[in-house]
Amino acid sequence: MAVEKLIKYLGAKYDETKLVPPTTMKSTESREYKLYPLGAESFVNYEPKEIRGKFTVLAVDSGSTALFDTPYWGVGLLKLKARLIEFDPARKRADTINQDSSERFCLFLEDDGDGGDIVTREFWEKGNYLKREEMGFVREQLGKNWLGDEDLLLIDGALSIQTAYEKEIVRAHPNVVGVSKRSGLRINRYSASSFLMMQAVQHGKSARPWFCHPLVKEYPGKEPVAEVMFASFTPNSRYAFRVDFPFQITELNPSEQEKRIAGELSKIGLFSLDPKYRGYPYPLGAVHTDSVTRPIDRDRARVFVQQTLEEADLPGEAYELIKKDIENEYWYDKFRKRSNK
Repeated sequence: MAVEKLIKYLGAKYDETKLVPPTTMKSTESREYKLYPLGAESFVNYEPKEIRGKFTVLAVDSGSTALFDTPYWGVGLLKLKARLIEFDPARKRADTINQDSSERFCLFLEDDGDGGDIVTREFWEKGNYLKREEMGFVREQLGKNWLGDEDLLLIDGALSIQTAYEKEIVRAHPNVVGVSKRSGLRINRYSASSFLMMQAVQHGKSARPWFCHPLVKEYPGKEPVAEVMFASFTPNSRYAFRVDFPFQITELNPSEQEKRIAGELSKIGLFSLDPKYRGYPYPLGAVHTDSVTRPIDRDRARVFVQQTLEEADLPGEAYELIKKDIENEYWYDKFRKRSNK
């Protein structure tokens, strides 16, 4: 089918839902979130410039890549990064005053795991190893007493996922917020971010930073530990981001809720003026850049794994067989790169 026909078909699917009142928000896994009715009152404006005093934010992010991935085994590399950043509104300046990083290796197998750094392939591929280690890294940072109760802990990604990792972080610090670059959520076939951004414009709310709350009336499955909402961080922003606030904040009475949420988002908003990140908060943008696994990191780590393999005292023909698996991996990589030229 011609691309023009494909695009017209897609446009018709979008158009047929534009007048349907949204009642649900769906995830890529087809989980349904029942929504409150959306109207002008759903969008609350706030003003970051009202913050006068200095404040501190701890931002944490992680990245992972498979160094080798053979039919039975694989070795993964995990990069974890944290930055403690102080913002001074009077000077309009953000300074990194402390930072920490960690690199970890993981062996994943089709059929085995020890609960530590040897895990099943499924545990690795679903991102559970990454999430578990990231949460442990956050606990390490909190143990350094860098943050006071009023300071903000920023996590890249969702907090409302119903696992023990998120529950632990929400309990660990009274001021934690999750911010997602992409959410995978949709309303009336539109991405939830696009849909709510358009609604904010139609209701005359986009000239100032805004957040949409309350949004979700009923969550799928077990009750999560954090509430999902969407927000923009800058005036006339072209982007809205998913923001997760722990229920310990959103269970306050309505006026206290709005004040608390607006206060935390104002801190994030002051960090979101750097054009490099297009409305995304600088602390999370910086640790994302820090934790990205680049080709040079992957090549260096691969060489390290191979050197360790050569020095290891392996039984029988194990060394030659593992070496042959690695050679096959390198052959495939070179073949793929040449095919893409």
